[in-house]
Amino acid sequence: HEVFSPSARDEIVNWRNSFLYYLVEKGTQQSVEQITRIKNELPHLERVKQLELNAIEKMREKNWQPFSSQKLLKIFMGLEEKDNNMGEEQKEYDVALSFAGEQREIVELIAKLLKERNVKVFYDNYEKSRLLGKDLYIELADIYSNRSKFVIIFVSKEYKDKIWTNHEIRNAFERAIEQDGYIIPARLDDTEITGLRKTIGYTDLRKESPFSFVEMIVEKLSENQ
Repeated sequence: HEVFSPSARDEIVNWRNSFLYYLVEKGTQQSVEQITRIKNELPHLERVKQLELNAIEKMREKNWQPFSSQKLLKIFMGLEEKDNNMGEEQKEYDVALSFAGEQREIVELIAKLLKERNVKVFYDNYEKSRLLGKDLYIELADIYSNRSKFVIIFVSKEYKDKIWTNHEIRNAFERAIEQDGYIIPARLDDTEITGLRKTIGYTDLRKESPFSFVEMIVEKLSENQ
């Protein structure tokens, strides 16, 4: 796998979002035209573009019509079979943490406390060696929509504005449609996140200590065993 700079990774995310829009809204033919039209504009995306073209070809063979951009993304990630077959007891993580880098200090403390309570937690700093060289766009989509029992969203202004956190929460939303209570909001300010309903029960970390929050998570996990 190539090692992309942060700006290049953002371009990949933007490219894929654009590609999914064309595929879902415009159809396979216009998607091919879109890829062809900008083929030479961003040379470092050549591998990504080829993956998308391969996906379109597979869809044509199956005569499949997309209904969800995130579901579509899973089709050419090869994750759809996992979604159907992985039971709760098989989940790799009890909780996955989704946050903006500006909030890393409090998130790291919570991750540490969860780990001390033997909670299997996805926290990026614990996964550096395993993630090295992987396609993070694909890997994170799988973790936040399939391989975790719950996702904790650390809501903040910075969270709302970042490309990668938006990618994570979109995948969490897809799973939340099928599993009530899948998303656990932990508020750090009053920012409203599109799609995150105000009626969802949340913890306000401006009032609740990280220690008591972790105890609530441990209790929730025990109730769902």
